[in-house]
Amino acid sequence: MRRVLIAVTAACVGATALLIPTVAAAQQRASIVGQVTDTSGAVLPGVTVEASSDVLIERVRTVVTDGSGRYTIIDLRPGTYTVTFELEGFAKVRREGIELTGSFAAQVSVSLGVGTLQETVTVTGASPVVDVQSTQNQSVLNREALDVLPAARTIQGGAGLVPGVSFFTQGFVSTMSVHGSASLDQHIYFDGMNIGQNLTGSGSQANGVGVNELAQTELVYDAGSQSAETALGGVRMDSIPKEGGNKFSGTWRNFGSRGSFQGDNVTDDLKQYIKAGTKLDFSYETNAVVGGPIQSNKLWFLVAQRFTQTSSLVPLPTLYFPQGGTSATEGVVAPHSTVRLTYQATPRNKVVFAFYKSSGGTQRFDAGCTATSGNTVSCISPEASYWLPTPLQYAAQAKWSAPVTSRLLLEVGQSLAVPTYKFKYQPENGPLDVQNFNRTTSVRTVASSTAPNDYFNQIWNTVVNLSYVTGSHNFKTGLNQEWGWSTLKVEPHGDMSVLTFVNNAAGVATPNSVTLRNTPFTRKDVLKANLGIYGQDKWTLGQLTVTYGGRYDYFNGYAPAQDNPAGRFVPARHSDKLTCIPCWNDWSVRGGASYDLFGNGKTALKTSVGKFLAQQALGLTATLNPMVGQTDTRTWTDRDGNGRALDAAGNPQFEEYGASTNLNLAIPGGSTKIADGLPRPNNWEESVTIQHELFPRMSVTGGYYRRQFYNIQYTKNRALDAASNFTPFTVTIPTTPNLAGGGGQVVTLYNRSNATTGVNDNITNWSTTNTRVYNGFEVSVNARLPKGFIFGGITTERIATDNCSDLTQSNPNNITGVDLSGLRFCNRTPPFRTLYKGSAAYTLPYDIQVSGSFQLRPGISVGSEYTYTCSAAQAAATGCTALTGGVASLSVTVVDPTTAYYDYVTTNDMRVSHSFRRGRIRFQPFVEIFNVVNMSTVVTVNETVGPNYGTPAAIVSARRAQFGATVDW
Repeated sequence: MRRVLIAVTAACVGATALLIPTVAAAQQRASIVGQVTDTSGAVLPGVTVEASSDVLIERVRTVVTDGSGRYTIIDLRPGTYTVTFELEGFAKVRREGIELTGSFAAQVSVSLGVGTLQETVTVTGASPVVDVQSTQNQSVLNREALDVLPAARTIQGGAGLVPGVSFFTQGFVSTMSVHGSASLDQHIYFDGMNIGQNLTGSGSQANGVGVNELAQTELVYDAGSQSAETALGGVRMDSIPKEGGNKFSGTWRNFGSRGSFQGDNVTDDLKQYIKAGTKLDFSYETNAVVGGPIQSNKLWFLVAQRFTQTSSLVPLPTLYFPQGGTSATEGVVAPHSTVRLTYQATPRNKVVFAFYKSSGGTQRFDAGCTATSGNTVSCISPEASYWLPTPLQYAAQAKWSAPVTSRLLLEVGQSLAVPTYKFKYQPENGPLDVQNFNRTTSVRTVASSTAPNDYFNQIWNTVVNLSYVTGSHNFKTGLNQEWGWSTLKVEPHGDMSVLTFVNNAAGVATPNSVTLRNTPFTRKDVLKANLGIYGQDKWTLGQLTVTYGGRYDYFNGYAPAQDNPAGRFVPARHSDKLTCIPCWNDWSVRGGASYDLFGNGKTALKTSVGKFLAQQALGLTATLNPMVGQTDTRTWTDRDGNGRALDAAGNPQFEEYGASTNLNLAIPGGSTKIADGLPRPNNWEESVTIQHELFPRMSVTGGYYRRQFYNIQYTKNRALDAASNFTPFTVTIPTTPNLAGGGGQVVTLYNRSNATTGVNDNITNWSTTNTRVYNGFEVSVNARLPKGFIFGGITTERIATDNCSDLTQSNPNNITGVDLSGLRFCNRTPPFRTLYKGSAAYTLPYDIQVSGSFQLRPGISVGSEYTYTCSAAQAAATGCTALTGGVASLSVTVVDPTTAYYDYVTTNDMRVSHSFRRGRIRFQPFVEIFNVVNMSTVVTVNETVGPNYGTPAAIVSARRAQFGATVDW
């Protein structure tokens, strides 16, 4: 398919190759484009074109048509514009009501008649809805949609409304993907600058600096065919902030709810498993935004302040927690401050400064039963949950833009972000409390295994862009450079993370293993450079617009010299500076073409192809840091019966531990290295779409999307050989009524030889044969109604994976059914599944407004994990096959994960409001109802093969009402 798309694009490019320099794709800000002719159809060069709007502090942008009569006005803020055309000897023409959002290129072409400049012809008509120049797949939530749709009040929450975007929340992390992109490739921008992400892991937005939605004029979501300005191909979220204006204005919004406003959706069939669903305790938010002129047309200000707090009552199912009851997940008051200044220093120099600050946190964050991303159930008691405070989050941003001429635009930006967050034990946890995990029941008690972690990040970003624009030609080049550092401090109770128990035949929990850690330690990872240099170009010839280009990316992470004290299981440690972990140099290309099919700006046929890199922060650097956190899981026998792996004084009871499974625990540098020449993972995205204006102000888009991943990484233990270090044996899965086939399957597992116990020589490598391929079809609609709007889409898709490469097999056991360490179910081709989304709003008589959103999301795959345990003593008594190699237990996926799925999850929310006006002041009370039809879809079941397999553990939240009001002036 890519060869066909490249050939189509190359054919389009080839026609103009002699005229265009080699670079890339589409603008990130809106533009107005078009062609000016006389009444005979002859093109008119030299026409002065002005775009004016109240949203521009400079009021007017002016360009001149080129030799082909074409013009382009770029870098326009969202809003409504009037475009005026003037040429001596011709009557002036004014076109009003041009609505711009995101990076939409509105085509406004006019014909000038002979006349005097004193004559003005006003042309009316609906604003364009088809972008016949850009191939970018973009959705925009403008201020109207943000104000009226229920609950779309975060930049991540808004992404959930975008057609094709799959949204998943686990703990405090919200991840999303679109058209098969990796969820880690999502990225958040503030006004075109990447300051919404941490440097930990692969660059998660978890607890990064947040966006106050009420202070934004629109939220923009790029969902494909992204320009060369970004290296990544995941969901790109950009918040375009308000800037104030020449009139003082403001908005004050308040809303909240209590548990008494929530119903009950636990059906009679579910009550034997779930006594109650997750229930709101209370929530509220108050948010105010004020802006206006300090000096008209010269200096504008905007300030915003938000306070919010939420507490939920999470049920503790009696199947897992005999005491029952609920756990309160209460967030502390979270203030969020925004200050923004816009300064038109001279007619050609504009400077913007912004500052964002927030703090907050949540207690008992992960209590209750939830499905994890690995399709297993995790049930955590209240005292074993973690407390997540975010004591300090702030960011500063400065941007300078200068239209050097009517054709040359220079932009320079600099930002600093400082996200800080912690994982803490609950106050009732004692200094030696270590998490107890019952593998048979999936229940975790006593204390958190996540705490304590103390993160501090500092991230700098520099952006430089230079654009050269004529009517037919739009060239842009620039660079973005990110650098900073991240520190992690860890000192857990007892230098342990978890004590694992397994129920015996009588149902009594018996000690199984203990996981030791190489703590305490403080680790620092440094990002020396994450540099991207790009060039992109767009050329319009007749009805064809070609976009193409490329970028170079350089990544360099390192670990400085470090020292850490001794712990219970490791001595004091020192490590020297370690550079280039990793260093990457990558080239990417992008190309696309858009054809105005009938030459009337109402139907566009588009194709695109591009290479995108995988998101990379300091995750791999942290793994290769000599002070990386390591664990050593050993068999454990509680000889003194105290229920701990420590004595009363907190000393290790080594006589209770089996042989080490990680002899590198005390060695700085650990056991993981990277293969020479390890490349950065990447993916190729291709699409073919057609966009058509069905009616004025209404368009429909249909398309095919494909994505294939390359340089897929895996970690292999070079000290092991699957053929010589493992002995196969078979086990029979217990009879389990809810399991597909009823159980009884005979599964082969592998015993690791005692001679290799604790020997680890891990290397991160890449496969040239493992594959991950996405195919999807999507139809979406977007309509601007006279009194409302409609948008939504239907996406049918699947991702096929093949992780069966022999290169990955150092351990033939299938550990979780989803990693690269086992051959069982390593080749997965699931059925196509369909995602449905729709949102709408309409104003009825008497200023009553009704709005709502609907989603029907495919459920995730249902897991089927069976845990096998057999000690030497058990083998002698029962005849089971004893586990060797220091392993306490083995887990295996029993059923093909592509054959069993949770039910579709339905989201149906609505909002009703009524406006009262007095002069400039509008008062709008509203009520929002979530889960309108009170669905009780099961979202978590017990996935541990045994007597409770398949029993429901959690359902969607019941119908809930929320009340609020907005005051605008």
